[in-house]
Amino acid sequence: MKNTKLAGVLISSFIFILACGVEGTAIPNTSPTPELSIHITGTSVVEITSDSISQPNCNGTAEVENQIEKSRSIAHTLETSGEFTVNANGQIGFAGTDVELGATVAAKLGTTYGLTETIAKSLTVKARPGTNMTHTIKQSEIWKVGTAKIAVGNQEATIPFQFREDFTIELVSSEDQGCGSQNPAPSATIEVPISPTFTVEPSMIPTIDTRPTDTPPGTVLQIGETWTTNGFSVQLRSLTFAFGDEADLDFVITNNTGRTLFFHFSNDTNVVMKDDLGRIYNWATPYEYDLIIENGSYDNLRLYKGGNFSGIQYLMIIIDLLNLIFAQWNN
Repeated sequence: MKNTKLAGVLISSFIFILACGVEGTAIPNTSPTPELSIHITGTSVVEITSDSISQPNCNGTAEVENQIEKSRSIAHTLETSGEFTVNANGQIGFAGTDVELGATVAAKLGTTYGLTETIAKSLTVKARPGTNMTHTIKQSEIWKVGTAKIAVGNQEATIPFQFREDFTIELVSSEDQGCGSQNPAPSATIEVPISPTFTVEPSMIPTIDTRPTDTPPGTVLQIGETWTTNGFSVQLRSLTFAFGDEADLDFVITNNTGRTLFFHFSNDTNVVMKDDLGRIYNWATPYEYDLIIENGSYDNLRLYKGGNFSGIQYLMIIIDLLNLIFAQWNN
């Protein structure tokens, strides 16, 4: 009887020891670590778009230089060719593992994978006196091209890739379109009777020129109407006298020519205002600036003239926009 009890105790102890031994045993991780090597083999320039920029200098006496700036948002991501594709995080699935291809390439190029940044580039265009230049500017993305070699255990693969790195602009060509074929020297004449209170209050809402063809030469418009020539239009939106000796002119310029237009503008040289007595009105301080109007857009041009407006019957306002438009208004 005693021997039976002892045997039972020994068997129970042996089972307990085995159970404890199984619970405390760790299962080793046998998944191999991916080995990844990156080789940059070259650079690829991919054209995005090209723009035509007009730079007329038909009436100029000196060479004109202007800076053109373009910007673009660049996302630092990569693309692969062949059977492998990257996910949104830049990873590639290979041999049961996620290989950090995007992050590895980005680190090699000194950036962060998936980062988006706005990059601006600029260049200078020139127009000699007596020329009407059209410049073609190309915008491109710069991609780094290379291969990635991946090894996981006894499995290997070589993956071609390209990584979006930068943005650039390039002056492709500059052509003189000539000044002889353009419209007559641009001018807009406005005759405005001056009331005793020196106030002109036309509608401040721009009008849309719905005429299907260009405005016929010699047409006289009212303040608020628009003159159009070859897709380029100018509207005298308002003329007001704030203090009796200061005239405020507000123009709206619209570009539907199919190209970008550039003007180097002077408030006294390009806009002349004189009265029926032949007196010319200028602003106390002349100023100049560059005006760039993209195709399909418009810009406001607001100018000031000063002087003694008493005793006059009307004003004539002549606007010179570099051989692109001839227009006149009458109030």
